Order: sequence, then structure tokens, then C-alpha cells
Amino acid sequence: MCSGRLERFCLISYFLLQLLMQGCRSSVSLDAMVVPQNKQRGDNATLLCKFTHGIHNLHSLKWYKDEVEFYRYEPWNMENREQVYEVPGIRIDMSEEGRPSKLVLRRVNFHSSGIYRCEITSTDFTIAEKYERMIVIELPKKAPTITPINGIDNYEIGDLLQLNCTSQPSSPAADLKWEINKKLVSRKHYIFDEQIQHGRKLKITRIGLQIRLTDEHFHWGKLKVACIGEIKAVFWERGVENIYLTPPEKQYKVLESSEGYWIANGAEDLRSLTFGRYFQIIIALLSIYKLI
Repeated sequence: MCSGRLERFCLISYFLLQLLMQGCRSSVSLDAMVVPQNKQRGDNATLLCKFTHGIHNLHSLKWYKDEVEFYRYEPWNMENREQVYEVPGIRIDMSEEGRPSKLVLRRVNFHSSGIYRCEITSTDFTIAEKYERMIVIELPKKAPTITPINGIDNYEIGDLLQLNCTSQPSSPAADLKWEINKKLVSRKHYIFDEQIQHGRKLKITRIGLQIRLTDEHFHWGKLKVACIGEIKAVFWERGVENIYLTPPEKQYKVLESSEGYWIANGAEDLRSLTFGRYFQIIIALLSIYKLI
């Protein structure tokens, strides 16, 4: 039995021993998980699972895609420390260094899209994990194309303008919108807005325009129409530790924006001008000759 000073020494020694043992048994800390939010089809993708641990504290590190395991690292397994499982869309480049914290996926495809999870287990079987999402995309090769529906290239005030805009194949599908002389056209003038399947994974977007032309649509006798195509994707604003308990915050981001143009010659002359446009031209001419 300990008494007096010896008792206090025994208590202090006991607590120090407990702290030392707790430090030796400390769990592995999962510091960060990095997965690219989007990747172009055919590119490589780097996955990072950064963790810190004490000596001999890591029991295993596992990677999952859509809750299907595709990689496992077990430092205690001397015969087979690394194990790779076949999962569609997953091809690990085993020539790259940095494993198990860093994995490189070779030439990702649409099957590579999904929710990735990194799970680490310490020797006391404490588990830490994080989730991230990756979307594989295919951007259009060219800007959207505008074609007249009725084959007319010359227009006057009062004519009915009818155009078609078609995007190039992409994934996700392009969002299209109309502009006339840099002004956005109301969707009430869209006569159709549709997506057409192109192959197994790509889509083409088509929109139609029908609008009665006024003098505001012409700029110095020219009618300039633009079809703007945007490729958007849904992203998580931040990674989550458990997507089933804490739904991720989502947002849309524009990955690419391109414009297709169509310019028509207007039949605008002095006879077709409204009084307002005629007056504007007279004022402009007088200003040039410094008469006002």
C-alpha cells in the first residue's frame, strides 16, 4: 500500500502511464480527402486520402466507389499488403508512387462518375471516413450551330424570324438560350426546347426561335442573333463525413460557355424606317458634320 508522498507518487505515475498508453493506442486521423469534381473523359484522375498516425497504428485504408470497394491497403499483411478489385470505370495506375495515400485512375470514362469514399481503420478499430463526388464530362467540340427554319436570309421589320440552334454532342447536355443584338430573348418565343440522345451517353440540345421583328432588333441594318451554349454540372460545395446523415450542399457550376452567331442583312431603308429610327439617323449625321 502507498501512503503520503509515496501515494501521490504512485497516483502521478499511474496517470502518466495511462497517458503514455493512450498515446500509443491513438487512432489514425483522417486529415483530408481530395477528389476532382469533374474530369474530361480520357484524362487521368488523382485521388488523395491524407492521414496521420503513430507507429503501427494503421490497420487498413480502403477506397470505395458507390459503396463498392476497389482498393485496400493493410500494412500488417506481409503477403498481400495491396489488393485491387475490379470495378467498372476504375483502372489504378500501379506505376505511380504515393500509395496508399495517393491513387491515380487511368483514362476515366463515364463509368468512373460516382461517389468516392476513403475509409481508414486504426489498430484499435476506430474508423474515420470521408466522401467526395466526381463527374466525368464530355465537352462539345464546337460552338452551337444556327440555321434558318424557312431558308430566308434577308428580313424586314414586321417579318417573322424562325431559327433553329443545335448543340454539339456532350455530357451533360448543353443548356441553350437565344440573344438578339446582345439582348436575351424571352423563352415565350421558343417554339421547342429538346434533348436528343446521341449514342449511349452523349446528348444533343435543340431550341427553336420564332419572333416578330421590330426596329429594335436591327442595328444599322443588321440582324445579329446568338445562340449561347453552357455546360453545367452539379457539385458538392464541400466534402461530407457521412452523406446518409448530412446531405451535401449542392450547386451548379458552368464548365464551358460558347456562342454561335447568325447575321442577316436587313432590308431597312428610308421607306421602312419608323419616324423614331429616321430621326436618330438624321441626328447622327448632323453630329458627324458638327451641325448641332
